Amino acid sequence: MQPFHIVIRAIPNRELPTQSITFAGRDIDALIVPPALQATPLGVSFEQAADALATFPRMHVEPDGSFVWVSSSEDEEAWQVDGNLYDRDGSLIAIDLKGTCDQTKVVLLLDVFRAAGRELMIEVVRDATFIRERDFLESLPKL
Repeated sequence: MQPFHIVIRAIPNRELPTQSITFAGRDIDALIVPPALQATPLGVSFEQAADALATFPRMHVEPDGSFVWVSSSEDEEAWQVDGNLYDRDGSLIAIDLKGTCDQTKVVLLLDVFRAAGRELMIEVVRDATFIRERDFLESLPKL
């Protein structure tokens, strides 16, 4: 599995310009997000997210918002995801996530941070690029 380092953010509720890029061997439209909109609230509180994460098997969540989720000994391939929750004014604004895992596990994590079925935005740290979650998910292995 290919390691990743991303920051999960809310897509601002306004039209954003795009630019065509190649990501994971595919041409996609990256989002151009002004700095003032990069901390759009996700609509999920720190406490809600921490409580939901704590229900995952083999997940360890610290009171400061850091967490680690690891594979079981029965998994065919070992994986691990480390993260940090960042909030402001009662809502998460970003989740730093790095590690290796398949698409299914990332979807479980994204669902914790999604309010009211909202699509999420992924900042690919290595590329300093903002993309839609579906484009990031398609780059991950499926099990």
